[in-house]
Amino acid sequence: GVGLASVEYAHCLRVNAIATAGRPHKHELLRALGATRLGSSRDSPAWVHGVAHGAAGCRAHAALNSLSNDFLSGSFALLGEGGRIEEIGKRSVWSNWRAAALGSASYDVLDMAAEVPSDPDWYQERVLGALSSRAEVGMVRALPMQAFRLLGEVQAAFRLLQRGQNVGKVVVRLGGAGGMATAGRQLLSGGTGGLGLLTARWLAGRGADS
Repeated sequence: GVGLASVEYAHCLRVNAIATAGRPHKHELLRALGATRLGSSRDSPAWVHGVAHGAAGCRAHAALNSLSNDFLSGSFALLGEGGRIEEIGKRSVWSNWRAAALGSASYDVLDMAAEVPSDPDWYQERVLGALSSRAEVGMVRALPMQAFRLLGEVQAAFRLLQRGQNVGKVVVRLGGAGGMATAGRQLLSGGTGGLGLLTARWLAGRGADS
């Protein structure tokens, strides 16, 4: 869902989006959404070569990265003077020293699990507030979603993810069409962060036991 939301936001800013995806049907979707150039999220050398060739000597202004291995260094190579990379990945994250050694491009690591608890006002006003305002005027759309029942379909959900066939979000539903069953107990693993606390409040507000 990160790439789909990013392409939508790029349109909001009226900038050209360069996108990566691992499967042909995902490329078709990104192309339909208006991404100007596409590359592989599985082969970093091919991606860098393809983007550089298509750009005809022009450089990118900014990059949003969630991929590991050589994709980060490839992003740096494609940036112009004064460019910026926002890192949201969890693996192979660079240090500030290593990023600074490559030139003038700035590198910022964004970890929402740490950012939200440390500055909840920023998250509430600058992030959720801006997103809410855009949603009210119809500037954002819900991501595509494929839902599976926890009982009987959870293995099919993981097989879909394993094959890389999902587009948008894969959701495992608790209970049936009538909503969540509240007779039993609910377990939240790692539920003390920002999203965990919100989920716990949501469950409690619907009658879930602790």
